[in-house]
Amino acid sequence: MKRVVILSALLVCTLVGGVASSFATTVTFTEILLNSGDPFTNQYAAYNLNGVNDYYYIDSRDTFDQHGISNTANPGIIQFLMPVNSLSIDYVLINQVVATFEIFNAAHMSLGTFTDNALNGDKNASYDFGGVGIAELDFSGSTGVVGVSTLRFTTTPEPSSVLLLGSGLLGLAGAIRRKITCN
Repeated sequence: MKRVVILSALLVCTLVGGVASSFATTVTFTEILLNSGDPFTNQYAAYNLNGVNDYYYIDSRDTFDQHGISNTANPGIIQFLMPVNSLSIDYVLINQVVATFEIFNAAHMSLGTFTDNALNGDKNASYDFGGVGIAELDFSGSTGVVGVSTLRFTTTPEPSSVLLLGSGLLGLAGAIRRKITCN
């Protein structure tokens, strides 16, 4: 009987620990190929992404992989369907643009802003955002083109989901224990 309880507790800890870990995702916008100029909306929902004021591009000036998302209006918006942590982007600035990137939480409170420019022509660069609970990335430019070529982020399940799963597993372990005790 004690063995069953100990094994059940180990199972619960293993499952809850595995669920609580972060899931790393890299999106290069080559996973689902669209035509250059196609609107970017919910085609990447399986990758935790939704777009507003965005279009898909294929452009040789993007030295990362020539594929990405650009804005049709300021700002272009990439929404995360489940909040993310440790967001990193590869971006492209074309035609002497001054660009601003800003991240927001689910309540649309700013978590950070980054500005860069390509005043001497075009630029390909990367930036790492800190923060927890990032729900949206906005990007805009003064002139020219601002493109997001790659997104790297981690997603951590909500604590309430982990607690619900853990309590259900503990209940299951208790039921198994009772059944063994009754026999």
